[in-house]
Amino acid sequence: SFDGNTSLLQILVRKLDEKQPEILDVANDMAEIGAAAALDVKDIFAEVNELSAKLATVREELARARGEAEMELEQLGKQNAAGAEADQHEADEEDKENRTDSMPSQPSPASGAEKQTAAGTGVAQSFCTALESFLAEATVAFEAQESAAAEMRSAFASLLAYTGEAEGCSLAEFFGSLSEFLALLAKTREAEEAKRQRETRRAAAAAA
Repeated sequence: SFDGNTSLLQILVRKLDEKQPEILDVANDMAEIGAAAALDVKDIFAEVNELSAKLATVREELARARGEAEMELEQLGKQNAAGAEADQHEADEEDKENRTDSMPSQPSPASGAEKQTAAGTGVAQSFCTALESFLAEATVAFEAQESAAAEMRSAFASLLAYTGEAEGCSLAEFFGSLSEFLALLAKTREAEEAKRQRETRRAAAAAA
């Protein structure tokens, strides 16, 4: 400073207070700076990659479940066809033995094993349907978050370029430094205001 006691920041505060005092209220427009300083781009994209990997796992599980359900459905179809063929053969044999019987033979009801297989296939298909619904909703939500993260990274890169900061500067470093500066600016402004009030009172007392 010019007198060894006044800092550059004090001079800046005085000049701004004289010419453009509204600029000194800039901290009010940056209330989220502290929260931004706690973030890190690498951590954010690490979470995005983790979510992507988990969605990939869900897709693999869905593909596996679909395959199993299709195999069970195919197996059930073969069992039903074999059962129907066996029932028809049995009915034909009974008809041959009982030509005088006026009531045609009826196919035997499905066995317990066949009912159990059908029930299991229904559960598998219901599981696939529920998983498909979840995956569709989760994919939409993930893509929105992924897009927002990419936009944030692009905006931060532009901010670094605009302020002349190095490309490798992190969110914590950039906004941490800015938060410290704003706190120091507010403290200096308060000190200058207190000093001005003391000088005003001193001048008033001297005039009296």
